[in-house]
Amino acid sequence: MDPLTLSLISLAPSLVKWISGNDTAEKVTTVAVDLAKTVAGVEDATTAIDNIKADPKLAAEFADKLEERKAELEKAYLADTADARGMNVHIQEAASASDLAKNAAYYLDFIVVGATVSLATLCYFKGVPTENKELVYMTLGALLAHCGTIIGFHRGTSSGSKKANDLIHDMAVSK
Repeated sequence: MDPLTLSLISLAPSLVKWISGNDTAEKVTTVAVDLAKTVAGVEDATTAIDNIKADPKLAAEFADKLEERKAELEKAYLADTADARGMNVHIQEAASASDLAKNAAYYLDFIVVGATVSLATLCYFKGVPTENKELVYMTLGALLAHCGTIIGFHRGTSSGSKKANDLIHDMAVSK
């Protein structure tokens, strides 16, 4: 692999954490350890994990609790996504909304995607001066992360959309 690709791959997790302020891995670990301590009925994480490993019944209960927590988090995520898309639909349908209000997000999306393509093209064809390579790679990584978010928001995945639609339907029926 070329050095640019290797640099981007190695920087990606740190860049996503830095840009989003999201400490997902640490949060997931904390939730899992807390669940393990609850299931095992002890306060020490190491003891809880050892007890769960040693007892198939505790292991099964721990797995069930993790699945429940995962389902709760997925519902929250899908609801958040539905709210964001619903807000966009509301703005688009509002008769009193200005053209700028209706299109500002799309303008920003085009700017971010255009900047990403432009910077990537420049890096590939012109190269990056060694004194600026860290800054350029960091900027490109940030732009790539934002492009992923933009594409995910506008295009999504058919399975993700199906899950969201199913969840919204289930929530509406249960009310």
